[in-house]
Amino acid sequence: MSKRTEQKLQSKELILRTAYEEFSNNGIVQTSTLQIAKACKVSHGSIFTHFPCRDDLVIAVIDIFGRRLAEAMNKSMLRCNSLLELLQSHVAVLQEYEKFYTFLVIEAPLLSNTIRNAVFYIQSGIATFLQKALQQEVDSGRVKPVNFPLLLNTWLGLLNYYLTNREKFTNNASVLKEHGEDLIAFFINNFIRH
Repeated sequence: MSKRTEQKLQSKELILRTAYEEFSNNGIVQTSTLQIAKACKVSHGSIFTHFPCRDDLVIAVIDIFGRRLAEAMNKSMLRCNSLLELLQSHVAVLQEYEKFYTFLVIEAPLLSNTIRNAVFYIQSGIATFLQKALQQEVDSGRVKPVNFPLLLNTWLGLLNYYLTNREKFTNNASVLKEHGEDLIAFFINNFIRH
């Protein structure tokens, strides 16, 4: 790889890391490409060299988040057949990206259709993992059959409610760190178990 190509890759990675940090701290809607350029000390034009428009940058950051989430969920599925462990894996990854994910949830109605579709794609991936884990548990007789779309929306709604109302549940700490296990236990005990 040439030195110039390596520099371009490093610049792109820096922009992505900085964009993620800025989106996590200030929100996606409120963060401009100029703010990102200033934060990573590159020219404003450098942003557009790598990402022709702002939505491309936002989607690239969302894609990184989505890949990390999918990798963790996939590892969890390979390691166990337990819906409980899969939910724990989901919460653990969301906890790592909690600030960013919270802004995704809160600001979704304000984002472009392209960005909302990227978020929906990630949630569809989560649905696939959860549906497989649930079906394995139903087949084994450990849990009762349930309406999966309703179950998925209940799980996501529970998580998203706590995240978007964090100030009611924590003093500036991680909502998922403080309440994740309780949310999982509530969900499993009330919606999954016989």
